[in-house]
Amino acid sequence: MQDFQDQFNTNGPTIMIDGDTFNFIIVGAGSAGCVVANRLSEVKMWKVLLIEAGGDPPIESYVPQYDQRLFGTEFDWQYKTVPIGRTNSANIGESIDWPRGKMLGGSSGINSMIYFRGLAFDFDKWYELGNKEWRADIIFKYYKKLESFQDNKLLRNSKIRDLYGLNGPQVINTFNWTDEKVFENILNSYNQMGLQIQDDLQLANLLGAGLSRDTAYNGRRASTATTNWREKTFGIKKYRLSLSTLDLPGVGKNLQDHIIIHVPIFGSKPRAQNEIDKYLGVALYAYNRTGYLAQPSASHIIAFYSRNKKATHPEFQVHLDLSDKNSSYAKSIFSIFKEPIYQSFSELTEKYDSFVFRFNLLRPYSRGNIYLNTSNPFDHPLIYANYLEDERDIEATVEGIRMLTGIVETDYFKSIDAFIGRYNWTKCNKYKHNTYDYWRCITPEIVNTIYHPVGTCAMGPDPSSAVVDSRLRVHHVKGLRVIDASIMPYITSCNTNGPTIMIGERGSDLIKEDHGIVERIEDCSL
Repeated sequence: MQDFQDQFNTNGPTIMIDGDTFNFIIVGAGSAGCVVANRLSEVKMWKVLLIEAGGDPPIESYVPQYDQRLFGTEFDWQYKTVPIGRTNSANIGESIDWPRGKMLGGSSGINSMIYFRGLAFDFDKWYELGNKEWRADIIFKYYKKLESFQDNKLLRNSKIRDLYGLNGPQVINTFNWTDEKVFENILNSYNQMGLQIQDDLQLANLLGAGLSRDTAYNGRRASTATTNWREKTFGIKKYRLSLSTLDLPGVGKNLQDHIIIHVPIFGSKPRAQNEIDKYLGVALYAYNRTGYLAQPSASHIIAFYSRNKKATHPEFQVHLDLSDKNSSYAKSIFSIFKEPIYQSFSELTEKYDSFVFRFNLLRPYSRGNIYLNTSNPFDHPLIYANYLEDERDIEATVEGIRMLTGIVETDYFKSIDAFIGRYNWTKCNKYKHNTYDYWRCITPEIVNTIYHPVGTCAMGPDPSSAVVDSRLRVHHVKGLRVIDASIMPYITSCNTNGPTIMIGERGSDLIKEDHGIVERIEDCSL
């Protein structure tokens, strides 16, 4: 696996000495920061410094199956939410882990590699706030600029080929999976529920069920560090950077995230893989990067749907974890919960195969806040996620979950005697299982995150509520911009890594434009 580490072996480090000056200093080599560094360095007369607290991605970052193994390590900032008492009573510590990547590539080096763009519906809301540089048609040109779509099978579909960019730096592909028959059965179950199977969910306006597109190729992760730094020489340093306090009321506010409610279903499916197959998989990966190590730990079967069957955009998204009986991974899913819940589900995982549906509410009304904890920049901030604070979010979540649990009535799940696992939690045990009242009770107790926090430096024209203007310049501060997921005024209706990379691309061009450099991006697929 030496070639993984060779990704960062350039022509040698750039030597920097005290007194060096730069045209641009980029703080944070994350999903957007790597893109900005790449694009600004295209201007040969500019000297760019990229500052990152972490180091090179470890080998585990490249191996798709190990996508969650870096959580809680030195490559993760290890943030946690502040316990507030109103939610998360069933979670250990009554708080939620917030893993954030601390390495070159940031969270694109530890995420699940799922790639979606979002919808015109999402970006129209940004534009309507007065962000004139962020019209949906402009944004989608930047997606085509960043994308290098490499799924050869899907490229034979002219509509999919026309949708994606072909020559950008960011590889977009689809994982090969070892459990194809199980995937087919689950997709057919969704279809039986009325969710049409889609070859490409983005083309279908994020409605229906199918496999996601992914930031990966040849059995390895394609973080923005690996895709944006080819044939480049960078000097990357760790610095302590001091900025004056920003006197803007919107800083740290408007926090939005996609929640998870784990909906556990258990059954007895035919054996698809044994321990010998897994050992063979390790050998296959070492030989040619195929086998189970070349796919993520969770399946990338995705469903998008809405309460309104005639809706033109989704309210909900569902991810899925599949685990065989006696799987340690299945037990780890429930290890975030306190003993009554963990114990009962742990026992079920020893007897049955697990299908843990991760339900997401896509456009929450609830808003959180992030505050400084102390004046020490190394102390973690205070994160008040405020999940489900708005009653409309609870109502939508419960109704969406009850639609989802209907999957146990489909042919495949009936054939494996599937049933919905019950959360053993005293407060909610009085309610009949899988009723509205049951889910209304348990949902706030177990709410979690799918790691999509955005919005705390929101973009907008009014400095009384927004932090940056539509050119991503911090209000009332000269020479300072924010270019990452925090500028989203509203969260996108999908996983947020793709939109964050797009923000890096758009923000880079805004900087170039403000310095008299205008590039055409009308057709980036040719």
